[in-house]
Amino acid sequence: MADEPQIEWDSVYAEPGHADRNIAERNRPDLKPVEERMNIVSNRVHQYDPGSDTNVRLESGLEWGAMLILMSQPNVKNIQAQYGRVHFMREGRWHWTYFDLRVEYHSGYIALFAVRHIERSAEVELELELIRNQVLHQHAHCANLLTEKEISKPAVYRAAQIMAARQVCNEGNNTLVLNALHAAGGHARVFDVLTQVDEIPLASAWNALWTLIDRRQVFHGHPKAKKTFLKRHSWIYTPEKPTHA
Repeated sequence: MADEPQIEWDSVYAEPGHADRNIAERNRPDLKPVEERMNIVSNRVHQYDPGSDTNVRLESGLEWGAMLILMSQPNVKNIQAQYGRVHFMREGRWHWTYFDLRVEYHSGYIALFAVRHIERSAEVELELELIRNQVLHQHAHCANLLTEKEISKPAVYRAAQIMAARQVCNEGNNTLVLNALHAAGGHARVFDVLTQVDEIPLASAWNALWTLIDRRQVFHGHPKAKKTFLKRHSWIYTPEKPTHA
């Protein structure tokens, strides 16, 4: 889709390292015929984390979406992929797992996230509960599961727009868009506001709008804004007039 954010793919075999998962033989590229080597192991998604100034390799598009959503939160310091091993006891035997993402916040709070599809969530929830009760204090302050419910397409799109706006932030453009919204009464449709900003291109006004949303100076006027695409006909408002439509 035209409004979907682009995914960058890194077609390089995963290097061995402390945080790498063991790769099942059925997924090892070196054991596959050439025509079958283009799989999730040899084509990992990667995302740049400005907090740690590193490119983070991820196992899937779902993990990429989760990382993008977490990166868009203003209080995140840095993100690490593939944290572990984390050991836990289950039915009298030791088991271990990796967490897909480890997030450190500016406050010092540390959160671990397992990213799974919904159909695999029940088993992971049980493991997380055992980890919380047994060893979580050795690794982080909390451990949570993220599925497609949290990593929805609108949520990923929103995060991508916020991250892009941060890179091209222009305070003059932000002021123009905010003033246009105030001139419209503090509550108007996106198209009606942005087309009133004649001094800058529409694309620059769009980026400024997302900067204002990121800073919570402007809000998407929808009761489920974080799970709904912001479009030209969407309502936006300033905190002075928090009206939903």
